[in-house]
Amino acid sequence: MKLNHRALTKRCYQGPRHKKASITSIMLIKIPHLVLTIVVFFTIIFFIHQFLQLSFDFKDLEMDILEERLMQSVYYHDTLLSHAVPFVVSPNVFQEEFQNSLMHTINPGEFTRHMSGKVVLTDLEDKKTYELLYNKEWYMTWETIYQAGWQSGKGGVIGQVKNYPVQIYNEASGTLHNGNLEVSILMPNS
Repeated sequence: MKLNHRALTKRCYQGPRHKKASITSIMLIKIPHLVLTIVVFFTIIFFIHQFLQLSFDFKDLEMDILEERLMQSVYYHDTLLSHAVPFVVSPNVFQEEFQNSLMHTINPGEFTRHMSGKVVLTDLEDKKTYELLYNKEWYMTWETIYQAGWQSGKGGVIGQVKNYPVQIYNEASGTLHNGNLEVSILMPNS
C-alpha cells in the first residue's frame, strides 16, 4: 500500500474552522512592526512640533521701536547742522504743544498694537523734571495695571523702563550739563 502524501496532510490538518476570524502567523509577525511604525511616526511629529515655532512674538521689538522714536523726537535738533544730536536733550521739547503733536508725528501704523510711552528728563544739577507722554489716556490707564503686577494673560500690561545718561542743552546760555532720560513703554498683553 502506497501512502498519498496529499491525502495524509489533508486528513491531519483540517485548518481553522472559522476562516474569517482567523489570524495567520504572518499577521502576528506584522503587529509589532506596525506598532513600532506608529510609535516612530508620532515621535517624529512630536519632535517637529517642538522645534517649530508656530507664532512669533514681536512685543519687545515693537516696544524698542517706539522707544527709539520717542528718544529721537526729544533729541536736540541743531539747525546749523540740520540733524538731531544723539543724547543731547533740550528742555524746550517738553512743552504742552509738542506733547499734543507727538501723537501725530509718531504713528506706528493702523495694524500695530496700541502702545503708550512716557519720557522723563531729570536735570541732575537743578533737580528739575520734565515729562512727556505719548498716548496719554492709555498710559494713565495701563500704568496702574502695570504697577499692580498684572502682566500675564488678556487684560495684562507689559512694559519696559530704561534709563539713559544725557546732556541737557540750555539754549539760553548755550551750556551743557548732566541729566537722566527715563523712557518707559507700556502695551497690552493680548
